[in-house]
Amino acid sequence: IGVSDPMTDILIERGFPADRIYTIYNGIDFTPPPTQGDRLEYLRSLGMADAEADSVVVGIAARLNPVKDMSTLIRGFAAAYRQQPRLRLVIAGEGEEREQLQKLAQELGVEKVVCFAGWISGGMDRFYSALDINALTSLSETFPYALTEGARMHCATIASNVGGVPAIIEHGVTGLLFEPQNAEALGACMTRLAESRAMREQLGENLYEKASHEFSIDATVGKQIEIYQTILRRTAQPKQKKRGVLICGAYGKGN
Repeated sequence: IGVSDPMTDILIERGFPADRIYTIYNGIDFTPPPTQGDRLEYLRSLGMADAEADSVVVGIAARLNPVKDMSTLIRGFAAAYRQQPRLRLVIAGEGEEREQLQKLAQELGVEKVVCFAGWISGGMDRFYSALDINALTSLSETFPYALTEGARMHCATIASNVGGVPAIIEHGVTGLLFEPQNAEALGACMTRLAESRAMREQLGENLYEKASHEFSIDATVGKQIEIYQTILRRTAQPKQKKRGVLICGAYGKGN
C-alpha cells in the first residue's frame, strides 16, 4: 500500500506487481476541535513579538532539512513582504539548517519579521489556528500530514507541486500551487493571499470541505476495508492457470 498515487507508481516502476498495489492517502480526525485561545497571545509566546491584530501570518511546521527547502520559503516571503509589509512568517521545527536559514533571513532584511519558533508544544491545532496561510515548500513529498492538519483548521494553503500534494490542493480552488524552488512564484502567491482576506477564507473553506470528506479517518479506514475485502475475494477464488481481464464494449452503433 502506497501513501499516494505517485508513490504507488514508483513501486510499480521498480518491479512490484501492479495488481497487488493500492493507494491509501493519510487521514486525520476531523472532529471539530475546541476553541484554541487568543491568537496574538499565542504568536507572541512563540517569539513573534511584533505580531499585531492585522498581521497576515504565514506558517510552516517541518524539520529544517534540505528536502523541505526552507530557503525558498524565506526568499519567497521576503519578496512578498516588500509588497505587503503586514506579512509575518513563523517557522515551527528544528534541524541542521537553522543557523543557515537565520543568516539568510538577515541577509534579505526580514529577520525581524521571521520567527524561528523551534519545536512547539500545546498541539498542532493551536499552531494552525493562529495562521492565515499554511505553507509547504518541499522538494519531495508523498502525502504530508501538514496539509490535512492545516485543512482541519480551515487554513488557506500554498504548496509546492510535488508528490501527492495535487491530490488535495487544486490550484485556485482548494489552495495555490507553485513549482518547487520557484521563490518568485511563491512570493506572488503569498502577496495574492495577503491582499485578499476573502480569498484566504474561501480557499480555506474549500480545502476543509474536500479534506474532511476525502482525507478523514473514516475515509482511510473505509478504503483499508475495501482493500482487505478485495484480497479476500481474490484468495477465495479457485486456482487457475490463466487469469485476465474481460473488456466488454456493447455501446455505439455497429459495436
